[in-house]
Amino acid sequence: MPFPRSLLVLSAFAAVQALAADADTLAQETLNQHFPANAGALEVFNDDANHPAAGDKLKTCHFAPMKEVENADSDGGLEGYCLRLVSEKVVDVAAGKRRYLLFAGDNLHTPHSAPGMVALFAFSSADGKDWQPAAQYQGEGFGKYGIAPTDWQWQLFGKGGVGRDDVYR
Repeated sequence: MPFPRSLLVLSAFAAVQALAADADTLAQETLNQHFPANAGALEVFNDDANHPAAGDKLKTCHFAPMKEVENADSDGGLEGYCLRLVSEKVVDVAAGKRRYLLFAGDNLHTPHSAPGMVALFAFSSADGKDWQPAAQYQGEGFGKYGIAPTDWQWQLFGKGGVGRDDVYR
């Protein structure tokens, strides 16, 4: 008996939705654990009418404080970034699977010299279900006018080597 196409399409759609929900859960848990929501930072970010992202009001600011603050600003010294997931990738590796989550953070303030921030998290899993942290990197100094780059491309370097390449647009 032939398999009905509509059932096949629904099955594929359900599988994609399940993977997306899993990615959203892992991304949300990672944001909550490493960059907790900060109401004060959200207010500073959304109240800046000159911010290049002012048209997109945030509902939550997953906050990462700046590592070094030289001058306290008029908001009482609150300096840092509001992070969001910008890309993810799952790859097959010798020991199972590896999932990468890339977050970008826009600076609360937007002078030309203010950088954005990126954070990359890698998770490993033997079966693609139980993800365990494998590595983490976060760094400041990405982007300009306080905005972190959002257009990224995954690059394959050698057998099984995956990296990120920033595309400034």
